[in-house]
Amino acid sequence: MKGKFRQSSIGARMLLVMGVVLLLQTGLITGSIIGSGAIERLSENSYDIFNQKIITRKNYLEYEMISRWSNLTEAEQKIEAHFSRVLEKNNAGFDEIETNSDLAVELLRNSAEDVIELLRRNSVTGAFLVLEGSPAVDDNGGTVKNGLYFRDMDPSSTSQDNSDILIERAPTAITKELGIPMDSEWHPVFLFSGENDQRNLFYQNPIRAAQSYPEAEPKELGYWSKPFYLDERSVPVITYSMPLRAPDGTVYGVLGVEITLDYLSKLLPYTELSEETNVSYVLAVRQPDFNQYVPVMSTGPLYTYLYSGGDGVLTAGEPVRENCFSLVDNGNFTDTTYACVQQMKLYNNNAPFENDQWVLMGVIENRYLFGAADSARTTFFLAVALTLLIGAASIFLTIRSTTHPIQSLVNQVRGLNPRQPVRFQRIHIREFDELTNAIETLGEEVADSASKLSQIVEMASFPLGAFEYTIGGREVYFTTNFFKIFLIRQEKGLQYLPLDRFKELMLPIAEYIDPALSTDKVKTFRLTDSQGSIVWVRLKLIDSEQHMLGIAEDVTQEMVEKQKIEYERDYDLLTNLLNRRAFHSRMRQLFQNRSRMKVAALIMMDLDNLKYINDTFGHDYGDQYIRAAANALRIGSPENAVISRMSGDEFYLFLYGYDSEDQARERIDRLQKSIQTSTLELPNRPSFRIRASAGVAWYPKDSESYEQLIRYADFAMYSVKNMTKGRFAEFNITDYEKSAYLLHNSEELNRLIEEELLDYYFQPIVNARTGQVFGYEALMRPRLTSLETPLEVLSLAKSQGKLYQIERLTWFLALKSFTGFKNIPPDCRLFINSIANQGLSESDEKALEAQYGPYLGSLVVELTEEEERVESYTRKKISFLKRHGGQVALDDFGAGYNGEVSLLAVRPDFIKVDLSIVRNCHQDKNRQEMISNIISFARKNNSLVIAEGVQSREEMDTVISLGVDYLQGYYLGVPSLTSQPIPDKILKEITSRSR
Repeated sequence: MKGKFRQSSIGARMLLVMGVVLLLQTGLITGSIIGSGAIERLSENSYDIFNQKIITRKNYLEYEMISRWSNLTEAEQKIEAHFSRVLEKNNAGFDEIETNSDLAVELLRNSAEDVIELLRRNSVTGAFLVLEGSPAVDDNGGTVKNGLYFRDMDPSSTSQDNSDILIERAPTAITKELGIPMDSEWHPVFLFSGENDQRNLFYQNPIRAAQSYPEAEPKELGYWSKPFYLDERSVPVITYSMPLRAPDGTVYGVLGVEITLDYLSKLLPYTELSEETNVSYVLAVRQPDFNQYVPVMSTGPLYTYLYSGGDGVLTAGEPVRENCFSLVDNGNFTDTTYACVQQMKLYNNNAPFENDQWVLMGVIENRYLFGAADSARTTFFLAVALTLLIGAASIFLTIRSTTHPIQSLVNQVRGLNPRQPVRFQRIHIREFDELTNAIETLGEEVADSASKLSQIVEMASFPLGAFEYTIGGREVYFTTNFFKIFLIRQEKGLQYLPLDRFKELMLPIAEYIDPALSTDKVKTFRLTDSQGSIVWVRLKLIDSEQHMLGIAEDVTQEMVEKQKIEYERDYDLLTNLLNRRAFHSRMRQLFQNRSRMKVAALIMMDLDNLKYINDTFGHDYGDQYIRAAANALRIGSPENAVISRMSGDEFYLFLYGYDSEDQARERIDRLQKSIQTSTLELPNRPSFRIRASAGVAWYPKDSESYEQLIRYADFAMYSVKNMTKGRFAEFNITDYEKSAYLLHNSEELNRLIEEELLDYYFQPIVNARTGQVFGYEALMRPRLTSLETPLEVLSLAKSQGKLYQIERLTWFLALKSFTGFKNIPPDCRLFINSIANQGLSESDEKALEAQYGPYLGSLVVELTEEEERVESYTRKKISFLKRHGGQVALDDFGAGYNGEVSLLAVRPDFIKVDLSIVRNCHQDKNRQEMISNIISFARKNNSLVIAEGVQSREEMDTVISLGVDYLQGYYLGVPSLTSQPIPDKILKEITSRSR
């Protein structure tokens, strides 16, 4: 019984299988991208980059405001010294300054140079000195004060004759003596018109603070003012001012500096926040207990557009990230707008004005902050849809290209003529072609009447063919390989053709003759076979009166080897891009014909993450990463571009022939997008993005010298690699000049670390009862003149990410010096200062144990309160110390972030009372009470108390009487490279107290 089977076509079966495969592939790719969270991470990266830029700018501005602009101590000391000499000379006191106008003028005359020096040294736009005393009243009821006020609108340049300075306030007698021009708004005195006038606060607030806090240091009473106008037609400024207090406690004036908002705006370049210019920096003061920020000044167009016409106050909405929130719409918003806020610590804790919380804000709209992620999401789904469309079209074309030749073969079989030789067209399907070959073999009679020439040619070891034509004849004789060499199909068995037919076959290939490689008697053809490969054929012609002979040979191998030699000379074999030699040669040609270049850009690009790929996945994947980057460069580069791989992960590109920089920037943006959208398949990483950092130098704007352009592009790329990788940055001559200091000091830091150019000086810690040395604190001292203080070393190491190396040197070098001391008692302790957010690695801990194991029990690690600790590092340090019998001390207690919270969290063996509390404690009951409270707390928690910064006999006697356990300070011993004994005088003073 015969079964019946349902028939189906090849096309239907192929459609089913290929359709299922296409859907599965698309589903897997879509699921992988969505499941990996790559697009969400792109949003996170966008925020992190934006926030980091604000942090960097905040740190810079905070440094300028605290360390430079508000550093008035030296000027304060000089002015006080001048005042003291003048008052002593005139047999007067500080309280007589304001009532004696002649005396006030003489004091101001002696202090004018100090105020000008303050203006120059602090790089500010203005400096002033206002005298305090019994107020005089003008005709309008305002308070009149004597003083000086100088202004320099451009602190970056300095004139030797002070011609760049204007006098805003100064007595007439002094202005004539100084020879400095006066501003159009000059007045001989300061006039304060109202109690709460914003223009008066720069003077009134420090005075009030000095009156409210008579025991505080003047620098602790400094005040940063909000913007105001000194005069109605003046420029807006902010000021920093502090009271001046005489040794007897008399407040005799206010000293301060000003910074114009115009100068301040230059320090807040909003263009660094985003490639889009519609962003803003806002320097503001946070309203206490309100989510509102009152602007001090702003840069960038976005804030101006959003808050024009109102009070300008920014109101915080919902938080979206740490330190980032949406802004409440005031009616001008066209998109959700975000503000990233970084608080600036301008005042110490418990300072009079600590509630003035200054912040630096970056303001940006949603479409610019998260636009890349939104674009990536849209592009991905469009790509999925396009993939499905292309896949469906490919399936249709594949099925058609497969079934159509089969149907054609069926039609040929049906139309065969039995009287003619059997010939079939090849359909390039092996099984069917083998079938047609078998049919043709059965149907043809083998008849080979090859000539002598054919036999010679066929015996050759390389493809060779020939033809012969008798002049005047009607036929052309040819060997069996002749037309095959020229890739022309010819029926088998025929070795003679009519002359017209021969010409008809040969004429079409005449257009493939390469003129550069041909002569009258030798023709070289450049042909392309069915596989797309290039075939080179050389035809030599020999003419005589009766015959024409042509010999054709396949010279493909010869030409390929020749081209290969030329290619390997000029091209990088891994990427098929120009190599270094060829790039420089091409650039020399272009620079010899500069008219073609117009506006051009030299791009120096360095691949990111190549070392990571080589180390993680191997160098084969590293080569694939380089090839993928090269392919992205080819795809994204315009026609007028010279592309080269210079070395391992370094590429040079030169784009030329543009009418403007903006036109070239559009092509550079396309190039960057081509790189950013390129990916590489890695094990367990299906879509690893290509990342590159690049620097751009412009011709002719930056330089017309090729060598200089290379240096500038290299600097721009270096800047990107050290800030935010993965960006294209244009060369900036200002940054180039400013970087000399940083580059130099970076090398100095590297040399300090590599050569261990640190000494540790040891200051004794003394038993408050016996006067014997209990231990030594190791204090860092750099040996380099360019990095003179530990603060400079730590600041630079932090910016370079090398705090760990400094932490490691502290442990090893301090122990090395300590163990070299002679006659050190076995129970002597070594106190070292550990960096709060760093901890030794396990390998370094083992090395420390191996070298200094017997001494680790004498180690006391001081945990500072200068910055918040990382708890994991703190726990690890404490565990390591306890394991070896070491101890923990809480340093600078009373001057940091945490106070009693730190005591509870760390449970230290020692509490070191900060020197700011110990200083002058014999004169201050409040300080004595604070020390007593600390000692009482320590006793309850089994901790010992060390008084730091003891500088006088009175301070020592006071803290001993209060009950401290140990003493440290310059009165007992200065830091030294060697262990120094306690002077007998000090020893007797201590022991006499304990009797």
